[in-house]
Amino acid sequence: MTIAQKLLGTGVIALAIGAACFQHRQITVLRVENHTLQEQVKPLAEQVQTLQQERQRLRTDLQVAKEEIKRASSDQSELARLRGEVTPLRQAAQELQTIKATQSRPATAQRAGGVSAAGMPNHLDVDGMVTMRAQDLWQKLNQSQTNLIPEMHYLKDEDWRKVALGQRWETDEETRRAFGQLRNAAKDRFVDQLSIALQKYGQASSGQTPTKLADVASYFNPPVDPTLLDRYELVPQRDIPNVRLSQNPDELIVREKKVLDPSAGEILQLVNLRGTARGTIGNTQNITPVPKP
Repeated sequence: MTIAQKLLGTGVIALAIGAACFQHRQITVLRVENHTLQEQVKPLAEQVQTLQQERQRLRTDLQVAKEEIKRASSDQSELARLRGEVTPLRQAAQELQTIKATQSRPATAQRAGGVSAAGMPNHLDVDGMVTMRAQDLWQKLNQSQTNLIPEMHYLKDEDWRKVALGQRWETDEETRRAFGQLRNAAKDRFVDQLSIALQKYGQASSGQTPTKLADVASYFNPPVDPTLLDRYELVPQRDIPNVRLSQNPDELIVREKKVLDPSAGEILQLVNLRGTARGTIGNTQNITPVPKP
């Protein structure tokens, strides 16, 4: 081998060793840089993970907040509805307490001026609201002496129920007409008893008729207040041209002296002295036969 070849071989070997050293150095540098980059990226990855977790938490909080807002809105609507229901219930409870307080006062057989207080309606067998309406009307009626007549204590629960179901009294005029209906019902009940008493009187006196209403007072069962009979008078048939209860113009007829409030629909009661026929004078005139007791 020549010297040139040796030098060439040596150069090639040196070049190969240099290249290997350079490559190794580059790999080492790259490894260091890679390690450095990994160390730099690691905190960023942790930050990203933290941010992702925070985003998920915020999403969850937002969903919870939306549900709470929705529930609060629903609660507000329910609260408003309940308040709307509570208000009339409170008013009804206050009215009921007032009625109970009135009912618990010591009972008296007579009100001022000798007029009997109307009996309070209790359970009307329809529903609580009808009973409450009837009791409200009872309270209004008993607050005013001028609206009462002695016949009022003859009223029965069905009379109150009929008026409570068919009549409003939101205004003074409606209340006045309701009072008129109650007075008509009360007088109708009383004349029922008067007709029976007149028939009993006729049976006990061999068909004779009384000359004054006080004569039949003892034939009422239960006994009648004598002052109640003072609201009625005996008049001949000729003085009642619109309703004929007898063919004899001189025959005496029992007639209510006057009604309390004609414009409220109140009617005047009539009955013959035999207690066999009745009539009314008012918006309509009619004659009703009365069955024997």
